[in-house]
Amino acid sequence: MPWVRVASAIVAIVVALTAIALGGWAFTALFAVLVWLGQLEYFALVRSKGIAPAAKTTMVVSLILLGASQIQPQLADVILPLAGTMICFYLLFQPQFASIADVSASILGLFYGGYLPSFWVRLRGLVDGAPWHQELLFGGYDLTQGGIYVVMAFSCIWASDIGSYIMGKAIGRTRLSEISPKKTVEGAVFGLLSCLMVALGWAYGLHWPLWWLAGGALGILVGTAGLLGDLTESMMKRDAGVKDSGQFMPGHGGILDRADSYVFTAPLVFYFVTLILPLLGTLTNLQNKTEKKFLSLRTSNDTCGINLTLNLFPRKDILEQFLDCIWGFVPYLGKGCLWQGKIFCGTKLGEFYPPLIFNLALCDNHCVEKKGRHSWQLTSP
Repeated sequence: MPWVRVASAIVAIVVALTAIALGGWAFTALFAVLVWLGQLEYFALVRSKGIAPAAKTTMVVSLILLGASQIQPQLADVILPLAGTMICFYLLFQPQFASIADVSASILGLFYGGYLPSFWVRLRGLVDGAPWHQELLFGGYDLTQGGIYVVMAFSCIWASDIGSYIMGKAIGRTRLSEISPKKTVEGAVFGLLSCLMVALGWAYGLHWPLWWLAGGALGILVGTAGLLGDLTESMMKRDAGVKDSGQFMPGHGGILDRADSYVFTAPLVFYFVTLILPLLGTLTNLQNKTEKKFLSLRTSNDTCGINLTLNLFPRKDILEQFLDCIWGFVPYLGKGCLWQGKIFCGTKLGEFYPPLIFNLALCDNHCVEKKGRHSWQLTSP
């Protein structure tokens, strides 16, 4: 029933957002449970075709991949070929001679159900401060890029799923594919547009370079990858002769039925924000454009404070010059307040560095004033 479907979706969203907020091993543990349950469903589909995969071995090494991604993201890339070798080694020593289908189904289970989901752990593990996290502090909790990007990707997928479902039911007339008879062209197009609009909103809010281009590209990538993931899972179910992969989520089916849109999306989003965004930032930096950065200073007793808007050339070496300039003020300062703050290196163009924390003594009757493009001096108000 519809209300059961809605209730299940709400519970899933709450659990997902909680895990994202906690991050770390809590987030990895949630994905470990989902990967384990999803692979149980996958191997059930495989066995229904008379194939005998190395199910338990594949499931165990998939969990190892997730743990490795939490410890060191690049470690998962090293473990992947070793895991494939282990699966083949296991099948070689089975009493029954393993077929090509047995090996292929096992390796696909490792890649589809273990390696690709590990990119969500990698994405959440991006720990640099979110570009605008100073405006979003919840009880002292600092948002990170990883948390923001996972929420961004999830919201794009949710927008695509909801948009395609509603419009497909309302005006869907043209069948999209024989693989999934209920999917329509109208629903798919509206789902892609919904995903595109949400991605553009995130790109604008995060001040991405060429936000309209970056957001548009991300929206198309996520929307298309989600649709392909959905159709791929439908293809496997159709071949196995089942309607749903399981009954884990009332009104939705199994884990694979709900997670199919997320499988191919994870690596695309991860490499987009770690490779494409910095590339766009570099291209924009070549134009020697100046970006405004906000430096917040507040007294140690938190009774008063000032906010300075500084124009910083988008390069780390210029920021280091600014720090040298700040420390150059110290010999000229008398008794005054102790000011504390953070400078978040880089720009809004995707180049992020760990925050530099500093203490600065300022006289009550002086302030920092910008002079020239890259110089500052202490002046009286």
